[in-house]
Parts: sequence; structure tokens; C-alpha cells
Amino acid sequence: TPIEKLTDTYDLVLANLHAELLLRFHASIVPRVGRYLCVAGVLADREPLVRAAYDQSFKLTRRDVDGEWISLRYERP
Repeated sequence: TPIEKLTDTYDLVLANLHAELLLRFHASIVPRVGRYLCVAGVLADREPLVRAAYDQSFKLTRRDVDGEWISLRYERP
């Protein structure tokens, strides 16, 4: 099911997508998150773009780095 067609919320949403897709689907992802969001697949140079979008809706609780790849864990405040 495409995310745009989902209507429920989920305690945990995992999104392993490049930054461009995380930004494209931001408006569809945010309302689906009940409590936790984990985004991964973000290149380090794109992290500020993703953070600018998602830090507005969630509290960042963990940031992991593996070479050039970043994952961010968020929680609803």
C-alpha cells in the first residue's frame, strides 16, 4: 500500500530511504507516526535537510553514523 493511501497511525515507523524521498514523503510520514520514527539511508551531507524537516515534529533521541550513512531516531514529544 502506498504511504499516501494509509490512514492509520503506527507506534513505530521505519523509513530506510534516501533524503530526497524522506523529504518528498514528509507530509505522508509525519501523520502516520504514533510514537517512534526511525529514518535511515541518509547521506551525511543531506542530514541537515532531513533534520530541518523532521526536527519540527519530533524529538531527536538518537543519531548513528556508519561511514557516510546516518540514521536518526525520533520520538513524539
